[in-house]
Amino acid sequence: MDYNLYILTIVFFISLILNKILINYSHKLKLIDKPNERSLHQVEKSRAGGIAIFVSFIIGLIFFNVNLSFYLVLGFFIIFFLGIYDDIKNLSSKIKFFWIMVAATFLYIDGYFINSIGVFSKVDLIMPPSIAYLFLLFAVVGFINAMNLIDGLDGLSSGIGIVILISFAYIGFKYNDNFLFYISMTLIFSLCGFLVFNWYPSKIFMGDTGSLSLGFVIVVLSIYSINSNYISAVTVLLLAAVPILDTLIVMFRRIS
Repeated sequence: MDYNLYILTIVFFISLILNKILINYSHKLKLIDKPNERSLHQVEKSRAGGIAIFVSFIIGLIFFNVNLSFYLVLGFFIIFFLGIYDDIKNLSSKIKFFWIMVAATFLYIDGYFINSIGVFSKVDLIMPPSIAYLFLLFAVVGFINAMNLIDGLDGLSSGIGIVILISFAYIGFKYNDNFLFYISMTLIFSLCGFLVFNWYPSKIFMGDTGSLSLGFVIVVLSIYSINSNYISAVTVLLLAAVPILDTLIVMFRRIS
């Protein structure tokens, strides 16, 4: 068996097994999603899927020896542990926003920001550093919340995440970019292990740990792809259209 496929298969089964274990121990870990007036499910379900997804994801990246910068890793773990704590304690939106802003700041320090947006082939909008930082913050907070909103439907958040990541995996393969390819493929197989239990009728959701971390990784891959001149910012918006539109619809309904 090809080494890459061998590692990805291991990642899938680690995710599968961890999800099964966490479903059984979610009550003890206080990682339960209780239905409320906004829920589409009527029974309590585990929301520990994000832990299984991203533990298996991290293991896969270690096996693939993906080169990650200190600030990128630091930003990711801030989001990851913020999600775990939020799943257990239900943090206020202000606290979550503060730590997401901290993680976004580390991304900015590491060069993960967009200073120009190609709207059309001959039109480029150049942003000064301060605006570029605010745009990054908006992108991180916005897409993380978009993924969070669609987590309550069986198979939706994981399915959309897989579709978006397949696109990035193809881009990585096309341009022979190991960073983009291995991160995308590893997370796809981690999500597939979760999707086995998240498909209708679901037994587990990814929770804030999963939705926050997934949103963060997709934003990183998006900015990386744009800055590498693989795709345009408009293409990223098209890839992420479903969660973004869902967020806008929810906001419109709440306002009206």
